[in-house]
Amino acid sequence: KAKAVAKAASPEPPPKVAGPEKLSVFDAETNLNFVEDDDWAQLAEHPNDTSQKVLEAVLLLMGDPDTTWENAAAALQKPEALVQELRALGPLGSTELQLQQASLALAAAELGRLMPKAAAKAKPKAEPKAEVKGPPGGAPAAIALAQLVEAYLSAEKTAQKIPQMWPVLSYNKIHQSVQQALYAQQHLCLVCTTPLATAATLLYCQLAGCAIFNLQELQVKINLCKSMTLEAARAELGSILKSSMTQGLRLVVLLGSAPPNLRRLCDASQVPMDVFDFEKISEVAQSLGTTCKRGFQLLLLTEMSKGKAEKSLPQLVPAIDEMA
Repeated sequence: KAKAVAKAASPEPPPKVAGPEKLSVFDAETNLNFVEDDDWAQLAEHPNDTSQKVLEAVLLLMGDPDTTWENAAAALQKPEALVQELRALGPLGSTELQLQQASLALAAAELGRLMPKAAAKAKPKAEPKAEVKGPPGGAPAAIALAQLVEAYLSAEKTAQKIPQMWPVLSYNKIHQSVQQALYAQQHLCLVCTTPLATAATLLYCQLAGCAIFNLQELQVKINLCKSMTLEAARAELGSILKSSMTQGLRLVVLLGSAPPNLRRLCDASQVPMDVFDFEKISEVAQSLGTTCKRGFQLLLLTEMSKGKAEKSLPQLVPAIDEMA
């Protein structure tokens, strides 16, 4: 009989190294302050598969469609600006799609490869151990970014309602506040006190992919040029309102410096008055023969002084007390 050849024992796979510690949003944001300039530079100059996936997750979280390493390396050239943008984004600043895409990218990264590896114990009479390699260049920066993405992904996506108290916001806080209102199920009314502030806010809305309805321009056509009727303006608003609901878009209504009484534009078949109350938008969508996709939100943008806004807007905007 042929003798069976004993099979050699297959080598055990190397144990996986645990990834970095999970941090709270506050700790993860604070941790970025302690990344050295050299680590940012090393991360940009010496990419590996893991760090590339981490940066891909960062870009996806920020809504940047260009997730190539060239774009990531360009962002790493100005780490202070990158950190500032991430903090302005905050845990509520990304859309549901951006969160899902970032989560998939980070899950594909083997974060344990960024951690220092412990040297294995030598067996008796074993050959000299090969030198244990340390973490790749720029690992502290990649770890800090990965911890921030994980913190943002795991943060609870709920928010308290923003009271109608006309707080003053800096430009870099607009997106975070808009998203906070969305998670709190509120529409918004943004009051800009200067033309420059209005232009900057409108630019943000355009870059964010919002649907824009210029009611101020239609007011000129109705009242000055007499080239449009109120019924035609109502039909235009009803059309973009229904489209925004169906697609889940944020709809920005430009009111200008002399807003009309929005109640005059309302009717049950095209622009129901209840649309200005976020909690009733599902019923409104049903009455319009459509469904309201997550992401829809009304944002009213006007230009006037704070005092004038507090006095006049409650008379012109339905359900403004429920808005942020």
